[in-house]
Amino acid sequence: KFTFILLLFFHALFATFLFFIANTEILSNFHNGDGLWWFAADGVQYQREALRSLQFLQNSEWANWWNAYATHSQIKFVSLSYWITGYEKQLAFEVVNGLVWTVSVVLVYRSSKVLFENNTVVPILTVLFFLQPSVLISSTQLLRDPIILLAVCFLCYGWVLISKTELHRRAVLYIVIGLLLYISMRQYLGMIVVGVFSLYLVYLLLKSKINILNTAIILLSTLLIINLNS
Repeated sequence: KFTFILLLFFHALFATFLFFIANTEILSNFHNGDGLWWFAADGVQYQREALRSLQFLQNSEWANWWNAYATHSQIKFVSLSYWITGYEKQLAFEVVNGLVWTVSVVLVYRSSKVLFENNTVVPILTVLFFLQPSVLISSTQLLRDPIILLAVCFLCYGWVLISKTELHRRAVLYIVIGLLLYISMRQYLGMIVVGVFSLYLVYLLLKSKINILNTAIILLSTLLIINLNS
């Protein structure tokens, strides 16, 4: 718990530092002076969409808020964070971004611990991926990429648990959460995910790594998530 809180605190400080610079004349060629960085230029569009979506929340138009910008699902979280905090700048999205980045780090660390149970170095090395400048900095913006990365981390941890442990029901939960996040962000890849997962689930069934019930839960959940996001 202490490590989790420490990671959250680190990410919040880092995001605040970047936001402060992006609101000054420092490195003005790299940002718009209003908190948005040019290396994440999509954030300018997402900010406009989030502000429009925020108006739906302020007017209690819940259906319009939920259905708006379906191809940019993270806008729901952005506008919701603005509405909850009462602050209409991207720093408010750190409420989500910080958790997304921290949970991703923890999931990858745990995945490595299960895969390399007798090695204490590899799990530490794997989490260094999240300290790469491109990954760390993008995790402070209004982008979909950090949420997609979190989805992949959930999926990886779930499949690792199925392959290496007996915690199959917990593994299924992680996989379903990962599917929900991934398909919500990348709706057009839904059927490809079904195809790949179906093949792998057949392999796991033949290897007796998973039972019919858990297989059915994963496949039915995938189809339901695709239907909800279509």
